[in-house]
Amino acid sequence: MQVPNLNDHNIQLADLSRHYGIEEGKVFLVYAPLAGVFFLADADTVQRLEAFVENGDDEEMEELWAQLKENSEDYRSSIVEEPSQFTRLSILPNLTCNLSCAYCYSAKGRSKMEIDESHLKIMLDYFIDCRRTSSRHLSIFISGGGEPLLSWEKLRFILGYSRQRAVAQGFTLDIFLMTNGTLITSDIAHELKEQDVNVGVSFEILPDVQDSQRGSFHKVSQNIRLLLDMGIVPNISSVITGLNVDRMEEMADTVAASYPGIRHLNFDPAMSSDIFPDSERLDAFYQKFIHNFFKAKELCKKYGMTLDCNVVRKAEKLFPRYCQGKLCLTPEGKISICHSVSSPREAAYQKVVYGEIRNGQLAFDTGKFKSFIDKENFLLPRCHSCIARWHCAGGCMMYRMNYNEEQFEAVCRFTAYAITEILLKRLDASFKKEQGQSIRQLLGITNI
Repeated sequence: MQVPNLNDHNIQLADLSRHYGIEEGKVFLVYAPLAGVFFLADADTVQRLEAFVENGDDEEMEELWAQLKENSEDYRSSIVEEPSQFTRLSILPNLTCNLSCAYCYSAKGRSKMEIDESHLKIMLDYFIDCRRTSSRHLSIFISGGGEPLLSWEKLRFILGYSRQRAVAQGFTLDIFLMTNGTLITSDIAHELKEQDVNVGVSFEILPDVQDSQRGSFHKVSQNIRLLLDMGIVPNISSVITGLNVDRMEEMADTVAASYPGIRHLNFDPAMSSDIFPDSERLDAFYQKFIHNFFKAKELCKKYGMTLDCNVVRKAEKLFPRYCQGKLCLTPEGKISICHSVSSPREAAYQKVVYGEIRNGQLAFDTGKFKSFIDKENFLLPRCHSCIARWHCAGGCMMYRMNYNEEQFEAVCRFTAYAITEILLKRLDASFKKEQGQSIRQLLGITNI
């Protein structure tokens, strides 16, 4: 059903036919994200509401419309417009890795390049500076590029210098490290704990999947237990492909049994035009992902763990655009808009670099930066009527760069379906609590 008047007021629809197997065009989820309201409505109610927006002649709809009006907060104004506004810094210490992951987005950029310590100092002096930002809380994210622990001495410099400078400049500072987990030793773990580093380990959890997609299962498993024994509780991030998309509950069971103490998991679908060469296969994979992800998420609750993916995190807040861009320092001393692109060997590299350290100073191409994050030019035409508009908000730039139009449309369908499922689960819980019946019962669906 087309509802352009409602869409113009940031109100979108989702047909429930795909979610509950009912007749198409019969029942809709109506979502007004800027008012924080969502509810179920039949086609007649939707049509009356759409007509009311245009002519205002329906007393019953007037009462409903009053609940759907946008609040006064201007989410568009929160878009970062200058590099100096960033409070999160990404650092890629190298372009080298000791694994060959089947879906790696940066494999084409591999080299022996390692970041220069002088570049680190210049970047950290700029970032941790009380004259640059009024915020008193900053965060640093260290990842790859490659495997950051292959540049351990550079990491030690980042940890020590940034902590020292944060204290001197009056900041609180969070530091995050994402590693493949193969190189962790007792000494490294001890220093990570001393420096209060939040550790994430990329790990597929199941031995056969890890060894097929990444390798070194036993080493990583051993090192996760080492971290736990030393009082460091890492998050585990797993990439979901066709090998494990039907095994996410098994993955949750395995973590609970084999790595007691782990409290957070992240399962995200792989982004790979090699694994998913056409939109049909991508659609089929996403359907399985959604079905199995939410089952695993419920299982994790029973174990006292949380399970997330990027779509779920996006559903928790409203965003004027999917990504604010990033302040990301590459091993070459360049500044990238995204940590997923860090090497001149990668096709999108020249598109995403908007600054560099040159002659001992940090320089930005502010014109290029502003054109990249232009607040008037980040949505696709179809975003206007999409229920995920204020969560997905135009989609990830890396998906756009790595997938063709048909594949990216599959990403859009997946995101819209996932956001709708999240909203429906919240509504279902509310119905059960307040009315004692589920959405299925309300709709008269008996094939549960």
